[in-house]
Amino acid sequence: MPRLKRSKTIENWTNEILTSDSDIGDVETLFEVAATSLAQENPLNKINKQLSSTQAMLIEALKVKEISSNIKNEEDISKFSTQVKILELAIDKRQKLHKERTYFLEQKVAEAGIFAVQKNNRKKNDTGKIVRKIRKGTLRYTVGEELTPFDAKVLMSLHKLWENKGKTKELTVNMYEILRACHLTPSGDSYNLLENSLLRLFRAEVVLQDIGDNTEERTFIHLLQEVGFERGRAEQGKDAKFTVMFTDRIYNSMAAGYFERFSGALLADLSSGTAQILMIALQPEFRKSIYEWTLDEVCLMIDLTSGRPSTRRTSIQKALSELETYKHISNYRIWDDYSGLTKVWATPGSILLEEDIVIKDKWEQYSGEIKDWWLKNKSTIDS
Repeated sequence: MPRLKRSKTIENWTNEILTSDSDIGDVETLFEVAATSLAQENPLNKINKQLSSTQAMLIEALKVKEISSNIKNEEDISKFSTQVKILELAIDKRQKLHKERTYFLEQKVAEAGIFAVQKNNRKKNDTGKIVRKIRKGTLRYTVGEELTPFDAKVLMSLHKLWENKGKTKELTVNMYEILRACHLTPSGDSYNLLENSLLRLFRAEVVLQDIGDNTEERTFIHLLQEVGFERGRAEQGKDAKFTVMFTDRIYNSMAAGYFERFSGALLADLSSGTAQILMIALQPEFRKSIYEWTLDEVCLMIDLTSGRPSTRRTSIQKALSELETYKHISNYRIWDDYSGLTKVWATPGSILLEEDIVIKDKWEQYSGEIKDWWLKNKSTIDS
């Protein structure tokens, strides 16, 4: 296994700051660097928990000082105070990363709903392919594994690195680069996780069928044309490398700017696979001024099709609530209408409205039309 670069911990940064003999300006810069490093490499929930724990230890140390202070106590207060400042800065920086939509999926892939919340282990049909129904057509895989939320992160990370490394059809990156892009902490298991994900993405074949009254349109999508792995010998200190080649269709589409952008930090901070895949699924819907669906349609978008209806409804509600907390959506509602259908309604949140001019314009037009309709019919409704 190749050697991995180890990230600095909060303790490492604290010690570096407290032992620095630099002037105040340089020390403040160290605080910024430390906070930036922690924000880039740790999910928001982990930083928040660490801050709460450190604040509690600081309070205890201050209580001890009131009774009888000593050198150890003074050192603890200095250490915990420094860590609280770093962590508060890191939280602010992590929240700002939620607005940086530097990860993306090719447009057709983003709209196709190719990632699944559940592994349903479907049986292959007579063509040897797994068939999955989605709202816009049929999804087929050449192998028996569904593409997971983790695969979505890996594919988006490959696209991000493609953009940062010259937008060539063939992309070579070392393990540490893609781990950082995936917002993953380097570990001994990370290489195998990434290798398995890349193989799933390489084997995936997507066939979208749009069936009209008199026509049937099929779109065939392959995500990766080639995948190669190179493992350096540990004693040489050489990182493992991945080389991927995008298919002509994906490469040409991305090069022309046909893609949907997402926040990699926000995707990593979402606690459930349901919320992660729903985030990917809803964004192209907002771009097309679609804000209302049946519950069954939403479940098909993210392949949440097994289990009791009440369980699926609860899962969708929890996912929407989390997306609302992180401001990816601003409002949502789930209700049973007069026909007996369960409906879902959601609107784009401030992160999208501030960063995506198309989604903002579509929403303003839609909400303006709703407002005009309400004013026109208010007297009738009130009576």
